[in-house]
Amino acid sequence: MTDFYTIGLPRSRSIWFSTLLAYGDSTTFHENLSRHSGEIRPDVSTKYRGFCDTNPLIEVDYGDSPVLIVKRPVEDVIQSCLDCFDAPVGVTSYYDFLVNYAGMYATALDALKPKNSLIVDYADINDRAVEICEFLMPDNAIPAEFIKVMTGIRVQTTNRELTEALMDTAKAEGTTYKKYIERFDIPTYRCERIYDVGIAVTTMSAMWDAISEDGVEQYQPDVVGELWIGIYTPTEYVGMYRFHQLSSVLWQGHTFMLPDKRMHSLGGGKAMLSWILDNIPTLRKLIVEIPECYPNVVKFAENLGFKLQGFNPDSFTKNGLIGVHQYGITNEEMKWSQQQ
Repeated sequence: MTDFYTIGLPRSRSIWFSTLLAYGDSTTFHENLSRHSGEIRPDVSTKYRGFCDTNPLIEVDYGDSPVLIVKRPVEDVIQSCLDCFDAPVGVTSYYDFLVNYAGMYATALDALKPKNSLIVDYADINDRAVEICEFLMPDNAIPAEFIKVMTGIRVQTTNRELTEALMDTAKAEGTTYKKYIERFDIPTYRCERIYDVGIAVTTMSAMWDAISEDGVEQYQPDVVGELWIGIYTPTEYVGMYRFHQLSSVLWQGHTFMLPDKRMHSLGGGKAMLSWILDNIPTLRKLIVEIPECYPNVVKFAENLGFKLQGFNPDSFTKNGLIGVHQYGITNEEMKWSQQQ
């Protein structure tokens, strides 16, 4: 029986854990379940034998062994991979690939239910390092001084060839590299019109207090007279957009991304622009109005290609009277944005 496991999403410091836990009477295998790497300090005895892997898709019978599950925000995983790895060979859209890749891994990680587990957030690894060591190897005391030194060291792969690693994973799963990457190299988002008022109301309710004016009650969605568009990843619903027509060529949009799915805002927004181009042929311009208390939404709109058109002071109440920015994008600018 394997004595301990750590498991998490890619870029969750598995090699750091391998180094930390290969102390005393322990041999640790880094990413060996995915067949990417090998032993850490194989010259010591094997009283303890552990695996540190970042691939929850590998099916493992953990038995009664202690299992550390590291949770890291999917958006951080995606950005870290973009920063550190080149696109794998054969992938058509690296960003879409990573969104699917990390999202599917996150779903698999959430589904893990070992008999004996400890869940730690990525940001809390250093603060909980002593607790982690005691949980995984209770009879192999790691000196506090060594743990302290390790918490000050960033041991993490930064330039491993991702294509080679994925080939190893595919082989470990008994499939081909081409078939393996096809699981992730698919359009990340799809848009579907929402006619179910319940879905629209539930989504609005999840964020209404944060986005509404002070004291304004939630309104009833008009899913027939307006366009309410749901945004979906391959595995889940993440939010919606509302569009209503102001003139024969001008429309206004509103975004409602679920609070815990906002890592999908940019990808979902690009899918939304593509949907508009395909489904609202008379549209020549889309505008959005953003209260000045939401600079993150301003940045989001700018990242999609919207341009500032003006500012209307004293026109929104949120902890007092504030102004509203207006941003707009033409259909030609949408087409340009899709190519970026």
